[in-house]
Amino acid sequence: MTKKRTPAPQLPRFQAAQASEGLNRQAFLIEFTPETLRMLRLHRGYTQAQLARIACISADYLSEIERGRSQPTLELIGRLGTALQAVFFK
Repeated sequence: MTKKRTPAPQLPRFQAAQASEGLNRQAFLIEFTPETLRMLRLHRGYTQAQLARIACISADYLSEIERGRSQPTLELIGRLGTALQAVFFK
């Protein structure tokens, strides 16, 4: 005796698209380091200039942070996290 397999239910296309969009909007909990900041910025598709504009800092300062030459304040880490939809911890 063989059992009949029932196919897995398929989401309609618009629901599948909404589900995949939700994955892109998830917040990450990430340790704040210059490397993780750069990695997450690139993952989200931002240039340094775009992220700097959102966080209200200069692109030069963001570059200094990503290279580890400057230490941002906790307030700025929070603004960067909000812009990148992440929660940073130190």
